[in-house]
Amino acid sequence: MSRPSTGRLAAWLLPVLWACAAPAMAQVNTCLYADGTIVYSDKACASVGAEAAPDDLKPRLVPRYRNACARDVQALLIELSTAIEVGDANRLGAFYHWSGQSTRAGYDIMERLEAIAARPLLDIVPVYAEPEPTPGSLYYPPLDAHRPVAVRILQQSGRGGTDTSTTTLGLAEAAGCWWVRL
Repeated sequence: MSRPSTGRLAAWLLPVLWACAAPAMAQVNTCLYADGTIVYSDKACASVGAEAAPDDLKPRLVPRYRNACARDVQALLIELSTAIEVGDANRLGAFYHWSGQSTRAGYDIMERLEAIAARPLLDIVPVYAEPEPTPGSLYYPPLDAHRPVAVRILQQSGRGGTDTSTTTLGLAEAAGCWWVRL
């Protein structure tokens, strides 16, 4: 008995694989019942007692672009405050400067970011370095003295309590973006 050639085997196997994959590529139909209820089904609308929904009722999948690069400190503060207000530690992590972190350090950082995201936000402000002037001399601050060096986050310690908690995150600028560090 001779062995089939690779080309003939592929020609035979391809339709079989395609037939097996066809159920996985089932179409989702948007169906409308007479009472106005919308149902999504992999079956024909008539088979579930409904009719095909008009195009204006069908959902449009619009990809949401989420930029994880804050080009300035103000944009970073907005992103951080939004992440804290919705309690999303992963969104906080998107603006963390992870460069050079080990896996274990990464887990520790995420635990700390989860704790930050879990507390209600009261205020978030940039922190600027305050260089010391030399006594008896005219002092002109360097041009970068007005660049923030950290972000201070003021939060409630617990839900509904009056105790507050302050967290200071360092700032890093890399690849044209602003990032935070613990």
